[in-house]
Amino acid sequence: MGRTKRKGEGTAEEDRKRSWWPRLRGTTSVDRRLREQDRQLASVSAASRKRRHEAKDVYNAIGFESMWEDGISEVEQGLFSETLSFSDISYQSARKEVREAIFSTWCQLFDSFGADSAVQLSIVNTALPADEIGSRLFFDESDPICGRFAAEYNQILNDKMREGVSNLVRSRFLSFAVGAKDVETAALRLARLRSDVMQTLQRMHCEVIRLDGKKRLQAINDLLRPGKKTEIKWELLGPGSGLRAKDLICPSCIETKPEGSSTKIRIDGIWCQTLVFRSFGSELSDRCIADIIDLPLPLAIVLHIRGIDKTKAISFVSQRLAWMDKEIIDEQRLALKRGYDYTILPSELKHSKTEAEDLLDHLQNKNQRLFRFTGLIYTYAASEAALDDQVLQIKRVARACSIDLDSLDLRQREGLNSILPLANNHIEVGRFMTTAQVAIQMPFATQELSQSTGGYYGQNKESSNLVICDRKSLASPMGYVAVKPGSGKSFAVKREIENTILPHPTDQVILFDPAGQYASVILPNGCSTLR
Repeated sequence: MGRTKRKGEGTAEEDRKRSWWPRLRGTTSVDRRLREQDRQLASVSAASRKRRHEAKDVYNAIGFESMWEDGISEVEQGLFSETLSFSDISYQSARKEVREAIFSTWCQLFDSFGADSAVQLSIVNTALPADEIGSRLFFDESDPICGRFAAEYNQILNDKMREGVSNLVRSRFLSFAVGAKDVETAALRLARLRSDVMQTLQRMHCEVIRLDGKKRLQAINDLLRPGKKTEIKWELLGPGSGLRAKDLICPSCIETKPEGSSTKIRIDGIWCQTLVFRSFGSELSDRCIADIIDLPLPLAIVLHIRGIDKTKAISFVSQRLAWMDKEIIDEQRLALKRGYDYTILPSELKHSKTEAEDLLDHLQNKNQRLFRFTGLIYTYAASEAALDDQVLQIKRVARACSIDLDSLDLRQREGLNSILPLANNHIEVGRFMTTAQVAIQMPFATQELSQSTGGYYGQNKESSNLVICDRKSLASPMGYVAVKPGSGKSFAVKREIENTILPHPTDQVILFDPAGQYASVILPNGCSTLR
């Protein structure tokens, strides 16, 4: 707190050209200049990560430099990123051809990122405060006529709410970062990427929102200060305040080895742990991520994806194949010397060569790209014992999905910075994956419908969450009920009247009721207010 506000931070219009960028001299080849820029930027990023690792205070340990009002963040010197939020879609329950179309579009999304950009996919389950679980105010109870009906309806819905996983709010973020000499240059490159990403996500019928500075800080705060409901007040960053964006979300204390544990950290009394994807099975299912997401636990699943230039990827795989051929020749020579059958090779070597040949075929003939992949899972709890129970559940489900998880010994602070939606990976643990292998880790499960001013229409079959919809918000709110006698159409219409009047007490409902079935839900004078 109390630091001098860096010039340009907090607004999009102020001076935004203060960032360092490598200055190249005496280079004539464009390729050479690009390689030199990449090397220098990597060197600066490595130095910044080392500085954060060695930081003695919480402020300097947090993994970004500044945040502007439009949502662009300078993560490291010369590295800028922004974040999009996108909604869930009903992928798991869709028909096979629909799932295949979504998978194809999801592959195109990752292929659209070049080797000079980094991508981070985040799926976050944020726990609601304990005082909100089962005590949500769905309808206003202060109306003198409708209040008692609203109170009873609220109690019914809160009882239903406890049956699902409604104590969690699920969010999905896609963050991407580019290197640039200043923020103005970065803004142009990020705008092009943002346009392509939004168009691709909208083709999958996702609602996409660009996070501004305030919303992005809120997303960072939910992970950096878990369990604490804090409202971000962007207006505090005014001129002369002496505050920076990081001051708004900085926790009081981060213990890197709480009670001697090297696999956990403790943030303001909350125990946290980051796990890394260590290995995968021979085949991945499109439910491998969804099954972990569906756990009723506060957690975040983060996938860091960095593309490799296709020419370099083919050269890299070919080189590895050449090394394997040399190992095979060496093994065969050794077998002949010892009198063994030289055709018998170590199973691991044979398997590795088969995988490499298959990978080379995908790169050359099947329009696949190669990515550097790192997967992380972050969770937190009020006590160490509760955290261990949550980690056990996560590992059990991940193992059933052919994913082996490992803890980050003595690297939990780096894991925490890698979890934040900044598109900057501080963990040097990963593997190479093709486009299809990355895209099969689908972040979609079941689309939820929960509007703040809506009425109750049932429960989601997949998640058991409440389906809350406000028909007035629909483009065409008209409808009719036509079923056979005795099927409950009168009750459905009465509930629809309540769903209309309780959130909108000034609305009118006109009834033609020769049989007098609806007398119990209207006043004797025929007005639309509940009795």
